Amino acid sequence: MEVPTSINLRIGQKYVLRLKGLGSAGYTWNYNVDGNDKVVSISREMAGRPTTAPAGGPPPDTYSLDYLFTIQAHEPGRVLIHFFQHRLWEKDKPPLKEHVLEIHVD
Repeated sequence: MEVPTSINLRIGQKYVLRLKGLGSAGYTWNYNVDGNDKVVSISREMAGRPTTAPAGGPPPDTYSLDYLFTIQAHEPGRVLIHFFQHRLWEKDKPPLKEHVLEIHVD
């Protein structure tokens, strides 16, 4: 899965970014916006629903669902979105993965 590092959007246009999940190991994806936070809005959801495992069995292969971030352009400008995959309880550890996406809105 190739993840872009830069995209161009027009006002009103949406883009969905898919990031590989690792929920079975306790990791979640979050983000910070660097720049004018009125340029875009971002929503986050899981790609699908988790599969339930039989009692006492190993987690199913689809237990770690991908994250979908919907980015909608609202006004002209440029922002950087810093995505980071981490465990919420590990405050002093660096993220497992990071990705920076540059957004240009015309």
